[in-house]
Amino acid sequence: MAKKLSSVNVCINCSSIENVPNSVAESMLIGTPIIASCVGGTAEMLNYGQCGYLYSYDDSVMLAGLICFLFEHDKAAVEKSDMAYHIARERHDQKKLSVRLISIYQDIIKNDKLGE
Repeated sequence: MAKKLSSVNVCINCSSIENVPNSVAESMLIGTPIIASCVGGTAEMLNYGQCGYLYSYDDSVMLAGLICFLFEHDKAAVEKSDMAYHIARERHDQKKLSVRLISIYQDIIKNDKLGE
């Protein structure tokens, strides 16, 4: 998937319902420009437009306009891609995530023992 995402000009997520889209996270980690429908947690993942372009899921004209914009403005695409890459690297840092996950399990075990 990483090879494919790194070879395309843009990743488009056109869901009408979404919680946390993995395709958006994967694109961010690769540094592929993203256009996504503004549904569910997508806007938050893209930091409300800082890391990619958002459009109303039922507005195909806006989607087409954003695609054209990215193809015509390399600098804007690179800026969004760079921002997305850096934010995704921080958000999905393996070391931080593993420490956090261990902490969560320790809290669960501690709370379970308190309830005995």
